[in-house]
Amino acid sequence: MKRQIKIVIFVFLSIVSSSTIKGQVMYPLRGTGGNQKCELTITVKDYQVFIIDAVPNDTLQRITDTSEVNFYLKSCEGKIYVEEWYMKNGVRGSIKSKGWYMESLDTLKQYVIFEDEYGNDERKVEPYFEPVRTGKWQYYTESENLYKEENYIKGVVSDN
Repeated sequence: MKRQIKIVIFVFLSIVSSSTIKGQVMYPLRGTGGNQKCELTITVKDYQVFIIDAVPNDTLQRITDTSEVNFYLKSCEGKIYVEEWYMKNGVRGSIKSKGWYMESLDTLKQYVIFEDEYGNDERKVEPYFEPVRTGKWQYYTESENLYKEENYIKGVVSDN
């Protein structure tokens, strides 16, 4: 009796494959799980990922042809330190960007449709967290030169 999750507005297609959210593909990152795992999914739209079955202090990773992103989870509400590295020919290069996400400002909700074993759709509302950027974010060239810094306050770039 395997259940599948379909897309509706902002929904995860399945726990083991990518999904599309408003035309954007989202990829799952599965944590170490265990008895103390976070109850809610954490969605990081900037990096097109959603985090499931994670516990604080998990390190999760997404690798593409052009970058490797490490997510250092600090809380179940979404406090995360992120490092993104350049990738070339499958080899990690220099740092590309780094910075912090603060905990989600609130619990958000999304519609989810589950297909039951008979092919019928079941709907429910699922809560999730979406952390926002905070503090200083730094961006580097491939030759490791700092070319930009941004200061975030609750997800908004500050002039300071």
